Amino acid sequence: MTRRSLCISAAQLVAGASFLARSATAADEEAKRRHLPLEELKNIIAEDFQERQYYTTGQLTQAIFDDQCAFIDPTTTVKGPKFYSKAVAALFDASTSRADLISTQVVDDHTIEMRWRFDAGTNLPGKPRLKPYTGSTKYIINSDGLIEKQIETWDISVLDAFISTFFKSFGAPPAPPVSSMR
Repeated sequence: MTRRSLCISAAQLVAGASFLARSATAADEEAKRRHLPLEELKNIIAEDFQERQYYTTGQLTQAIFDDQCAFIDPTTTVKGPKFYSKAVAALFDASTSRADLISTQVVDDHTIEMRWRFDAGTNLPGKPRLKPYTGSTKYIINSDGLIEKQIETWDISVLDAFISTFFKSFGAPPAPPVSSMR
C-alpha cells in the first residue's frame, strides 16, 4: 500500500465518520416528538412518572425533551436528558424508592405542572433514605414544542432534606401517604 493510498483511506474514513455523525444527529432530530398537543405531552410525563418511575430510575421519554433541557432542583442543575437520566439512576436505589403523582395539569400554552410525593433510598455509601416529602415540578415548553426546563421545588428545605437523612426526627414530619392527599 502506498503512502498516497493511506492518505485517501484516511480521508475516506474521516468523510465516512462525518457522514455517520450527521446521520445520527438527523436520526436523533427525527426522533424528537415536536409540537405535541399539551394534553398528550402531559400524559407522557405522567406515564413516565407513574409507570417508569423516572424520578427514581431515570427512564423518561427523551424525545419530548430538548437536548439542552435544564433539569433544575433546589440543589443542582443538570443539562440534557441523557445526563439527567444517568445521574438519577446512579443516585437512587430504584428497588427501594417511589415517586407518586398527586396531580398534573396544563397551566398555559407553555407550562405543565405536576405535584408529587417522593420517598427514596439512595445508592450513597450506607444506603441512606430520604425522608418522604412532597413537591412540584414545572415543565416549560419551548417554541419547538419540546421541554426546555424542568423546574422542581420541594415543600421542605434543602437543610431539612439533607439533615433528616441522617437524623430522622429533624425538621418537618414525613409527608403522609399520597392516598390521603388526592
